[in-house]
Amino acid sequence: MTKEEKKEYRKRKKELMKFGKVSKILYCVFILALIGVAAYFVNVVWNESVEYQKASAKTRVNEAIEKVDAISGLDLKTNMIPVKSEENNITYRLYNDNGKGIADVRLEKERPCLIVLAVYKEPEIKSLVSYRLLVPTNAQGVIKEGDEAIDSSELIVDSEDTTLRHFNIPAKSVLGDMGIGVPSFKWIEANGLYDISQLSINVDDKECKLYQMEDGDYFAALIADEELNSQLRHRAAYCSEKYANYISNDYPYYSLRSMICGNAPFASRLLNVTLTWYGQHSSVETKDMRVSDAIKLSNDDYMLNVIFNYVTSGVYGVNDEESKLTIYLHRDWDGEWRISELMNNIQAPWITAYSIDE
Repeated sequence: MTKEEKKEYRKRKKELMKFGKVSKILYCVFILALIGVAAYFVNVVWNESVEYQKASAKTRVNEAIEKVDAISGLDLKTNMIPVKSEENNITYRLYNDNGKGIADVRLEKERPCLIVLAVYKEPEIKSLVSYRLLVPTNAQGVIKEGDEAIDSSELIVDSEDTTLRHFNIPAKSVLGDMGIGVPSFKWIEANGLYDISQLSINVDDKECKLYQMEDGDYFAALIADEELNSQLRHRAAYCSEKYANYISNDYPYYSLRSMICGNAPFASRLLNVTLTWYGQHSSVETKDMRVSDAIKLSNDDYMLNVIFNYVTSGVYGVNDEESKLTIYLHRDWDGEWRISELMNNIQAPWITAYSIDE
């Protein structure tokens, strides 16, 4: 190859390399542009899809409003507020111009279906679900939709039922004789709810804990503050264990007596207890101690349920029995929590006991 040919070869090679670089740049620009165009169209399609779903949902709700008007005979302008959201559907409440609920509809997400759940006619506002609750007489009820409290004056009413068959404190007369105040209770009915969690029962601006009773009704109890609740639960467990030790003849009366209020009839009843119930044994053990939250009766009085297994072992073998107690604790003159009453059976089993270690 001559010098001229070599020179021409190098020149063409440089030109080809330069063209290759330009081609790569143009290719990258093309790919980026293609991605941009694709993203634009995806965004457009997505937004249209979202808007379609919104419009579709709105259309279906409007159809439901028309159906409500047809069923109820009410020609009212309505407002729609979502009140309950689940995985596959949303429930809306429709309100009239006066802010009263007139209907409930459920929008199914999986299929184009809107179901009219209920239609309410003025002035009576009926509910999807009604709950009966046994509450302290001075309790106030509040219903919430989302985080907002609504006017509950028409939805929470006193029940005509005045019986307290579910929760009439057996020790009430005894505690009353001791000068211990015990709250009175009443039945109320809460209407217009989807779930009991929408309802808040308050006493002196403190929210009560709701316990579901055996027949489905609810009991509202004011629970001790966290620190005091823990203290009372451990105190109830200790007193209950020592009471069991006394019954099995493993703990002296005078020691147990120091844990009892001075004027409590329970102290004198203990003297009449037969201490041979468990028979001869060489050891005792308390297992699986469970105590309920401390239910407030007054500032100085609380009630707790206590459940545990009491095991005695001896020449006649092992005896493992479950003990269930309801214990009332009173803050005495010296600040100590002492037993004001103790009963050998759970008075309100739906007031659940849980492990003392929790």
